[in-house]
Parts: sequence; C-alpha cells; structure tokens
Amino acid sequence: MHSFRYSLSQSNERNIMHGHLIKVQNKPLKKYQVQISYFRHQVFEKIDNNKELDIENGIANRYEVEASSLEQAIAKAIKIDTVVKAETMTRYPGILPDEDEFDKETVLKFAEFLDNKGLFSDWILLEPTAIQASLIDDEDELNTLTENTVMEHSSNMSEEIEDFLRDTEE
Repeated sequence: MHSFRYSLSQSNERNIMHGHLIKVQNKPLKKYQVQISYFRHQVFEKIDNNKELDIENGIANRYEVEASSLEQAIAKAIKIDTVVKAETMTRYPGILPDEDEFDKETVLKFAEFLDNKGLFSDWILLEPTAIQASLIDDEDELNTLTENTVMEHSSNMSEEIEDFLRDTEE
C-alpha cells in the first residue's frame, strides 16, 4: 500500500492544514481486452474523399493487457496503439509503386512529401473513433448482451416503421 502525506500552510494562520494521510490500495491485476478503432475517412481525409464505410474502410486493433482497472487498461492500450502506429509509419515506402528499386533519394523525397502533408504527425496524434474495453472473462457475456440488444431493437423496427407510415398518412 502506498501512502502520501501533504501539508499546506499559508501566512494566514486560519488556512493551515497539516498531516492529512491519503492511503492508496494496490489492486490485483486483471486481464482486459481493448479494441481501438478508426474510420478510414478519419485517417485519410486529406488524401481520399471516399466517405462510404465498410469493413475495408476501417482499422480496428485489439489488445490484451493486464491492468488493475479498466481505465488503466485503456491507457496502456492507447500507448501500445501509438507504438503500433509508429511501426506502421516505418513501412511507408511500401505504398510506392512497384518498381525494381528506388534509390535513397527517392524514398527520402517521398518521406518529405508525406511529412509536408502532415500525414506522419496526423497519424500518430489521431484519436480513435471508438474504444471498447472489458475484462476478458466478461467478453462472451457482453457479446451476448449486445446481440440481444440489437435483436430486440431490430424486432421493434418494423412496428416503428408501421407507426411512422400510419402517422404520415393522417
């Protein structure tokens, strides 16, 4: 257990506090899964106007981390995701056209072009579209809960459409 002491004193004697003790309990580590997702248009909006969404137009990374809380698990996953994005950036020459060989000067000019467009910094600093996290042990139950909620919403949809059409006819 960690404990911290602090004291605050001012020249005015009425505002003196001494010896407050704050105890912080260590929590056991648990296994969490964290999924961090980005939509394509969010990532490539400077160079691509394709705003239609499908599975190929998004990026989702799933991380399993050990942490003492959900908040800590998300923070760890965001750090890991930043490293993954940095590793991805190192493969930027792979988007050059297939040629037999590019010389060092061509690759460096291409890197400068991408940097001038702000793509490297934008990519590293990009905030996720969504973050989903849970204990790994709860994952199956949460998936079932989500499926049931979607099915319930879907089953009510036909009634909602009928009510809407009925209201517009009047």
